[in-house]
Amino acid sequence: RSHGMDWLQFTQEEMLAEAIQTEQSSLRWLLTMQRAAREKEKSAQGPKLKKKAAVRFHSKRGGSNTVTFAEVEAQPEFMRYDPVPPCSTRAICEVTGLPAKYRDPVTGKPYANAEAFRKLREIYGPVAPRHL
Repeated sequence: RSHGMDWLQFTQEEMLAEAIQTEQSSLRWLLTMQRAAREKEKSAQGPKLKKKAAVRFHSKRGGSNTVTFAEVEAQPEFMRYDPVPPCSTRAICEVTGLPAKYRDPVTGKPYANAEAFRKLREIYGPVAPRHL
């Protein structure tokens, strides 16, 4: 049934002409979409800034000279800050109150000289107490 419509039969030449027109409009659409994608990508990256020099040298007359590094990675290894471990507190002899140079191997107590060692052995004996 045709329901009142007549179907048109296109010739080969007409179909080829329509295909050429469709191809051209599709190509224009594709180029427009590619351009829009490139512009979107550029705007997402933000404006390109000039890359600054990694190292700057500042000289002042009569003052100190300084070197500025734009990035931490640009700083040479020998100039990097390595915090010095805090000084260990020196042990104090319990007998004399002087800085202790030695430790009793039995008690582990610090002592400064031979007299202090004898006194420690008098107090604690030759064997370390259990609570140490």
